[in-house]
Amino acid sequence: MWPVVLGIGALAGIAVLLNSEAQSNHRAYVSARDDLRRETRRQLELTQQHMARNQFRQDFHAKIKQHYASVQTANQAYTLYRQGLSVVRALQEQLHLSGKTIGELKQKRDQHHGAERAQWRQALQAQRDKHQQLQALITQYKDDTAQFYDDLRKLNQATRALKEDIRDNTGTLGREWYARMQLRQQAHQLT
Repeated sequence: MWPVVLGIGALAGIAVLLNSEAQSNHRAYVSARDDLRRETRRQLELTQQHMARNQFRQDFHAKIKQHYASVQTANQAYTLYRQGLSVVRALQEQLHLSGKTIGELKQKRDQHHGAERAQWRQALQAQRDKHQQLQALITQYKDDTAQFYDDLRKLNQATRALKEDIRDNTGTLGREWYARMQLRQQAHQLT
């Protein structure tokens, strides 16, 4: 079971810190993450099961169908992964701005004395707290997206192995299908 790394408190904190595009990517990532992870793992298991079978013509069509489903899931997972990376970049930008603000607040604090200095010190501490929260969120998001990418990589490897299994173990139908797939991939790479 996947741990919910980005909890409710973290989610509320992120929304305040990001611009509208990054907020949109964050919401999309969080809302689809758990379902797509389950689907990614399910497709990985199904793909591995299809490779374990060894019936000729009946399995050819089932394996093709499974290959297509795995590719579709991997494409969705990759899109979600990219959204997660976008949120990380936006959080890193906020962290950079936070660092600049800390520097400015230090200068203001050092320019004042007495009660005014205490007020600047409080503002500085609040900014440092925000800075630490940003660092924690970035770490959480990076860990989360890294785990997600690892699952995606495993699904892609299994899908590739299934494609080769179709080519090698389903006779002429499989070899022709594989050749058509290769031609489509080459044509896609040229565009």
